[in-house]
Amino acid sequence: ALKFAPRHPYLASGSGDKTSAIWTLHFGPDLQLCSVKLMHSLKGHGCPVLDVDWASCESGCEDAIPRLCTGGEDGRIKVWEGGTGHLLMTLADHRLYVRSVVWSLDNMHIVSTSSDNSVNVWCAETGVCTRQFKGHGPNSVMCATFSPDNHHVVTGGRDRTAIVWNIMDGEVLTTLGPHS
Repeated sequence: ALKFAPRHPYLASGSGDKTSAIWTLHFGPDLQLCSVKLMHSLKGHGCPVLDVDWASCESGCEDAIPRLCTGGEDGRIKVWEGGTGHLLMTLADHRLYVRSVVWSLDNMHIVSTSSDNSVNVWCAETGVCTRQFKGHGPNSVMCATFSPDNHHVVTGGRDRTAIVWNIMDGEVLTTLGPHS
């Protein structure tokens, strides 16, 4: 798993060795890579790390490194302080692999998808699971994305469909597909 931080030269990586890392990449004016530095090695997952995502960078946070969440085969989501690499909290409610993690654009929620066919909505400040959606049948839920207004989340599953959910009440607004 790989993801650049918004508005920053930081790259998060997740690995099969059960770790994540935060790297600094500096590019020159000619777009050549000038330097790469490991900032933090993040240890805390008991299994390979399958996804990473950075919190959004709101206006005024240009100097602060955003928080990072990681999801792994251990069924857990870890939330890290990007600047220090300190573990802030562990979110644990999935029975199987966490396939994807995504921050809402307002940084209020984290959504995780899992091989246990669930989609969890977490309060990013408290770590409480506020909602759980199921709708992809017995299939793994592979990915998720937030709508720009943060009121809806779209999930994609192994059932070859995408489901649009109302994040506030869990209502399925529509199902797209199946893809052939």
